[in-house]
Amino acid sequence: MERAFKWLDTLFVDDGTRPVAVPASPFSINIGPTVMKRGDRYVADVDAEFDVTLKLPNMQRRASVFLTTEDLSEISESRDSGQQSMRAGLRYAALQAFDVELGAKLDAPPVGYAALRWSRRWHRGDWDVQPYAKLFAQTDDGVGASAAFIVNHWRGRTLTRSVSSAKWLRDRQATEWGQSFSVARVEALLEPDQYSARLRGQDLADGWGLRVQAGGADTSAVDYYEVGPFLKRPLHSDWLYLAVQPVVRWERRYGWRADPGLRLGLYALFWGLSR
Repeated sequence: MERAFKWLDTLFVDDGTRPVAVPASPFSINIGPTVMKRGDRYVADVDAEFDVTLKLPNMQRRASVFLTTEDLSEISESRDSGQQSMRAGLRYAALQAFDVELGAKLDAPPVGYAALRWSRRWHRGDWDVQPYAKLFAQTDDGVGASAAFIVNHWRGRTLTRSVSSAKWLRDRQATEWGQSFSVARVEALLEPDQYSARLRGQDLADGWGLRVQAGGADTSAVDYYEVGPFLKRPLHSDWLYLAVQPVVRWERRYGWRADPGLRLGLYALFWGLSR
């Protein structure tokens, strides 16, 4: 697949122009079964994700083309295989820290969209602040917006992280929100670390810690609380990883009963790096 992408990119090199070296395009596959106890029974679910962002610099120099499976809002907590779709389009820098996207989801029928994205990243001493905002319009779900704010504090290998996120869709007239706090001992992080991966804590390659989170389908109420330790370790070289997270979850729809559960994750990263 990597050889095919490089061959495709060379087709966009002009005669007499030196081609730009094509870097590896990282692929990731994440399979995460979850088992929760609901009263006297156990409920199982499997979240499967596939991510690819092609790096085709010679094509991008002429057309700013991108192809990705990243969710348009970039803040979804989970993306099961039944909802996930490939997006293709044009991306270019409009102003400093702003990107404009025009493209389509490759569904049947295709879904057109346009988006304006703003993001920054500030480092000051041990602090790392990463705000993000996006305004988008789709032909199926209409107008929407998403925003997130990540604050990292490093003390040696210890990371303290706060993540605040929200997504609004005009057709639903509701703002989904989430807030999490985590403390982790980090031995290695995944590279590349997409914004959505940092939001969900999936940028960890090797480490352990504790996460507390809450969220809701509307800003007027809290729908769930969750707390639990987590562990992630490389299984083979720097491409296959195992994640384990026992949790206790309280949900409004279940009368705020304390339900224990277990999340497992098998994560494979091809042509990526850890740091």
